Amino acid sequence: MGLLPHDKQYLDENDFNYELQENLGETILIIKDYPISTLMFDKDKVKILIKIPKGYPMARLDMFWITPHIRLNGTSSFPQNADLIETIVGDNWQRFSRHYPWKPTFDLQMHLNVVKEVLVNGRG
Repeated sequence: MGLLPHDKQYLDENDFNYELQENLGETILIIKDYPISTLMFDKDKVKILIKIPKGYPMARLDMFWITPHIRLNGTSSFPQNADLIETIVGDNWQRFSRHYPWKPTFDLQMHLNVVKEVLVNGRG
């Protein structure tokens, strides 16, 4: 599957509860029970889905998806650029459209830092 050895090591050393699946030629990483900011959002934990394309790390990691869907606390609004729901591997996932310049030296840990900035620190 599409994880690099140091990606798997990072996930294991940081005690992520995750699984890998194959879907339409991509590796799907699902991280379970990921804690998010309850100051910002209406849930305390989500599952995160990251698509790892063939050719990674030359091919970029782009965007991430979560379930259950979240809204901003005190409103019925979705977070910015997170208002599309897509069906992936048999579940409905809320897409977070986050794009940044990719370099082949980047990896899963760097992409998860982007996820953390959005879901834990409430930025982006």
